[in-house]
Amino acid sequence: MSLPQGQISEVDSQDGKAIASLICWSIWKNRNQDLFEGQQWEPLVVYEKAMLAWKEFKVTCDLLEQRAPPFSSPCTQDGNGGVGFVARNRDAILVGAAMEIFKGPLSPRVIEALGFRFALTTALHWGYSRIIVEGDALQIVQALNGSRSFVDCDTIILDCLQIAMNFSSCLFSHVKRGCNRVAHFVARKSLSGNGLMSWRGDFPQWLLTLALDDVRASGSSSMS
Repeated sequence: MSLPQGQISEVDSQDGKAIASLICWSIWKNRNQDLFEGQQWEPLVVYEKAMLAWKEFKVTCDLLEQRAPPFSSPCTQDGNGGVGFVARNRDAILVGAAMEIFKGPLSPRVIEALGFRFALTTALHWGYSRIIVEGDALQIVQALNGSRSFVDCDTIILDCLQIAMNFSSCLFSHVKRGCNRVAHFVARKSLSGNGLMSWRGDFPQWLLTLALDDVRASGSSSMS
């Protein structure tokens, strides 16, 4: 069977291997169709079906790469709770940020739980489907993962888990405060604001600078 191999040379070697595998799969499917149904595709149709499957796979991968993990962090002032998060893609590039203030008096743990719920609801509103929610509130992360329970915020934890069911993948992970400093700064910033604010592009300069410095610092620490 002769296939238009020139078109395969237009993609990189890794994609070429994927296409070759899909062509083999398409040939196998064509063989089964001929064996069990007495119908056989033309060679070009076999190739086109493999390429269509590859393009659909690439589109899916591109969509997954756009899905960003929110990082939430709370701050308190006079009993009020400021929460904020930054969203990055898998390459640690800033793709979104948001902050909100909750009027108190509220305990730090309740504010931390509200911060996670805020990150989840915003991520869902933004259309993310696969997320990793990281925060430095160890007790809340443990509660979200089912290993702890707290009377003062169990209802909020339940809300978070119900919201999480709307994502195709949602993981909760604990990180140290040093890994959460940008989100923590956003949360502190919310206490001097007037309420909900969010960005998805066209970020304020202070946020861009902070996020860039954070990436540089992370890169330096990983090489040391």
